[in-house]
Order: sequence, then C-alpha cells, then structure tokens
Amino acid sequence: MKKLLIVLFVTSISLNSIFANNIKADDSLPTYLLEMKQKADSGDAVSQNDIGHIFLYGMPRAGIFPDKKNIGIGIDYLYKAAWQGQVNAMTTIGWESFTGKIINKNDKEAFDWNKKASDLGFTIASYNIGFFYYSGLGGVKKDLVNAKRYWELSASQWITSTNRGSTMPEELLDEINEYNKNPTNEMIKLRDWYIGILNSIES
Repeated sequence: MKKLLIVLFVTSISLNSIFANNIKADDSLPTYLLEMKQKADSGDAVSQNDIGHIFLYGMPRAGIFPDKKNIGIGIDYLYKAAWQGQVNAMTTIGWESFTGKIINKNDKEAFDWNKKASDLGFTIASYNIGFFYYSGLGGVKKDLVNAKRYWELSASQWITSTNRGSTMPEELLDEINEYNKNPTNEMIKLRDWYIGILNSIES
C-alpha cells in the first residue's frame, strides 16, 4: 500500500544522472530536484523523505524504475528522515517492514515505527496500529479493544490532519477486507464504524 507517496512530477530523467554522488549543476535537469538532493544530503528530513520515496517506488511516467540498488538507497534516505521524526518516512518503513514485499519483513520494526508516528499524531500510522490489532498481525495478537482505541485516535487525527497521504477510506476498507477474509460480526461492526466515520469526515 503506497499510502504516503508525495507525488513529484519529473520529465524523462535517469535516477542515476539526477542522484549521482558527485552531481553537478546541469541546465538539462530540473532545478528543484537538484535543490531537493542538496537539502536531503544536508539533513533536511522532508527532502530525505521525498527522495527516499522516489528511489523506493520509482516514477514510471518519468522513466524511473526501482531496482535493488535504488531501493537500498531509498530505504537509507527514509531511515535518515525517520530518525529525525518525519512521520511519512516512519510509516512507510513500518508498512513495508510489515508486508516484506520490498524490504525484509520485520514485525517489530513494523509496529515500532508506526507506533512512533502515531504518537506524533499521524493518522495513517494510528490506523496501521489499529489494523495490526484488528487483524492479529504485525507481531501482536488480535485485540479489538486496542483496535478500536487506535482507530478512534486515527479518526480524531484525521479530522484535524493536513497530512493524510494519498489514502482514502475506501482504500483502507479494501485493505482491511484483504487481510480478514472471514470477519466475525463484532469485527464487521467495528470495521464499518471506523470507515463510516472517515467517510463522514471526507464528505
């Protein structure tokens, strides 16, 4: 689930040419990407998060595709951002650690990074923690009391948040259903309650 991608529009540019270690100013490259790289390398967490996502997921429309090397570089930038408290980076590391599709699966990393971002007020991270408890995944046992607790927190954060990533309630519903094929009546009631709140906020 690519919840936290910050969409950046780039013309046909090679990752290797843009982000080479010894990159030099070049009129053929977008100035904002050069500036982003410089900011990231000087420690700016937002720029580290943005570049990390470009490396990790690629930008096919711009002819940019992730490979093993670029994924590693992307994760490195995301960790740099996460250690500075950048919640998008924290949550991406946490989610990808849960799925194990891009980086090695690690349930402890999945839970811990999402918990840190939730504590900093990030609504998607709070949803993720609730999802782990709801589904009995991410290294925790199924616990609908804690699931509701974190989904309540997520809903309250959703109301005031200006940073929801690209996620919509229907995407969360699809995800919940994907990992819970045979929900109990109690689970269905809790799921529908949570998604209903988010939809009411969105409308």
